[in-house]
Amino acid sequence: MKQKDRSGLQKLKNWEENRFSINFVRRSNSVFQNLLIMKTKILVVLFILLFSNLFAQNQDYAMIYIYRTGVFTAIFDYPVIFNNVIVHKMPYHNKLSYKIYSEGKLNIELAGNVKINLDIKHGKSYYIKSPNTGLSKIVTEEVGKKEFNKEIDQPHLYTRLEEDIENPIIKNSSYTKKYYASEEKKPETKQKYSISDVDINIPIAERKNENKYALIIGNEDYSSYQTSLNNESNVDYAVNDARIFKEYAKATLGIPEENIIYLENAKAVEMSRAIKTLTTVIKNTNGKGDILFYYAGHGFPDEIDKEPYLIPVDVSGSDLQFAVKLNDLYAQLSEYPSQKVTVFLDACFSGGSRNQGLLAARGVKIKPKENILKGNLIVFSASSGEQSSLSYKDKSHGMFTYYLLKKIQETGGNITYKELSDYLTEHVSIKSAIINQKEQNPQTLISVSIKEYWQNLNLYK
Repeated sequence: MKQKDRSGLQKLKNWEENRFSINFVRRSNSVFQNLLIMKTKILVVLFILLFSNLFAQNQDYAMIYIYRTGVFTAIFDYPVIFNNVIVHKMPYHNKLSYKIYSEGKLNIELAGNVKINLDIKHGKSYYIKSPNTGLSKIVTEEVGKKEFNKEIDQPHLYTRLEEDIENPIIKNSSYTKKYYASEEKKPETKQKYSISDVDINIPIAERKNENKYALIIGNEDYSSYQTSLNNESNVDYAVNDARIFKEYAKATLGIPEENIIYLENAKAVEMSRAIKTLTTVIKNTNGKGDILFYYAGHGFPDEIDKEPYLIPVDVSGSDLQFAVKLNDLYAQLSEYPSQKVTVFLDACFSGGSRNQGLLAARGVKIKPKENILKGNLIVFSASSGEQSSLSYKDKSHGMFTYYLLKKIQETGGNITYKELSDYLTEHVSIKSAIINQKEQNPQTLISVSIKEYWQNLNLYK
């Protein structure tokens, strides 16, 4: 009996040992399988990371994404500037993706004088958020990708651009283009000017007008910046007009020199910055600013929608993307309160010009669309409709500018806008018919808000 019990116990013991061995093997196999799965997953992740890194290293470009958020009430577009080059004019609530092939330091300028510095590397993506309130800023790729991709299926909200490899935004030893350099020396003005009666005996104001500010632009030499144009496409005496108008602005109208922004042969990025600066000045004067804007140079109409533009010296009439839309200019100048904003335009917007217009080679004239003015804005324009704004060669000035300066000289700037408007209309119209054998009828445009009292506004006061 005892022998049988021992035999049974031994069998039970052997069975328990076998069961433990089997379970141990099973557990070991399970642990091994889990370790194998985990190892496989790690290898897959490492492979993906390695592949992504290799792909990024082999990618010969970087991507820049800029997007606007919130509800924008401004009706004008703002320029996107890369290293002193306007690459895009961005409408409200819009997105821009920009493929850039060059590497290195990139300075980005956006609305409100915001500057962002990037060190561009191939394979990288950079996201810049431009909110309705607050400053534009760089955001993480995770945040940027999520916000940028909202409503991406709406083409009117999304613009795709890429860098011109032959004209890189970032210059280095292998990519150079002299006209993109911010240190570029401008070509000297080719035109020689004779001295006229309005260039001397400039009256001096009794006091300074500390709240008066001016932006003065003279665009004359287009052919030096656009090889497709000849000298006949330049605007005779435009620089001389701007120079002498600046002297009257300082001496006769009492504008402190530090309150004057002055540009000769201005490129697109320079005009954009200057207008943006003037807008910021108006904003910070809290309604006390008395603003002058003077422009002599080419104007140009869009052949489809007839919208008039001011033309920087480096912008072609066949591509108006970076020209200054007149309606946008007026909107910016009247965006913030001011005492008044006075605009003098010695340019025409029909495609003609003092010499040979940008459309003259095709014999085309277009009647530009008339703009509706807002705020305390008044515009004195050199010509009407399809007319050209012509020169007064004996005086080395534009016809309109000569008589504008003449009247300021005679009155010391103490003249009402009604008197000035009547004087320009009469003298420019008659002299142009006699000297140039062409009609040129200046026009005065007034915003609705000052229609009742604009006639009594004074240029000096």
